[in-house]
Amino acid sequence: MDVPGNRLGLDEDGLVEIINLKSDGVLDLLISGTPGILPAYHMDKRHWVSILLDGGITPGELFALIDESHALTGGGHTGPRRGRMPLA
Repeated sequence: MDVPGNRLGLDEDGLVEIINLKSDGVLDLLISGTPGILPAYHMDKRHWVSILLDGGITPGELFALIDESHALTGGGHTGPRRGRMPLA
């Protein structure tokens, strides 16, 4: 989704593209200081993070977080998914 950067605590008013993901390690992700991982926008900040989709994390890291979120939200499948679209 596109969200105004200032709604995420960023120093920009323009829109930024994010994805909200559920994670068991939210606190660890936020403490690590990894660029592009922020407290969740419009979600429970104890269980969710917002990921900036501007290239701050690697595609491998992003896909691992997506797989974890999918499993945590009842997706049922815990292994890597096949046939997903590559990042542009």
